[in-house]
Amino acid sequence: MSHVRILIASCLLLPALVGCGKEAVDYEAKFDHMVDQDWRKKWNWVDAEKFFSTGGLFVDSGEPGDPTLDRPHILPLLKRLREKHGLKWQAVVHKKKTKFAVALVAQLPSEGDVEKIKQTIEGEQDRFPGEILSQYGHQWMSVDFLTEEDLKWEQEADRKADMAAK
Repeated sequence: MSHVRILIASCLLLPALVGCGKEAVDYEAKFDHMVDQDWRKKWNWVDAEKFFSTGGLFVDSGEPGDPTLDRPHILPLLKRLREKHGLKWQAVVHKKKTKFAVALVAQLPSEGDVEKIKQTIEGEQDRFPGEILSQYGHQWMSVDFLTEEDLKWEQEADRKADMAAK
């Protein structure tokens, strides 16, 4: 009789215990929600290739002496990703200050293609002067970039933090 009780208790408690713990966060769904609810509703979307071709800025400040990545590096990268994976890039811009983008976004193709896109971006990293950052949802992806100066600043900040921790 005690074995039956243990079996019944196991059948009742095991699912309850498995359900306990931290709830898994679907970061891809959160990103998609941000794109759909914030970026699509509160910002203008402009074809990214046209945006850059007409002088729009994303990483570049437009100031003399500052690094330039937008037209010589980012625009060709977006074109290669469009040609290879069919990604149609949108520049997310302020409704009034339309010269500056806050994000570059593309709708993702099927699930299997996402791994191929990640591999392409990883391969592009070798020739990019800085770092390519990418974020993926289930429906959307975005790219951002760090300049070589950004990377040096980050390394210096990490070094100082390490020294302070010792």
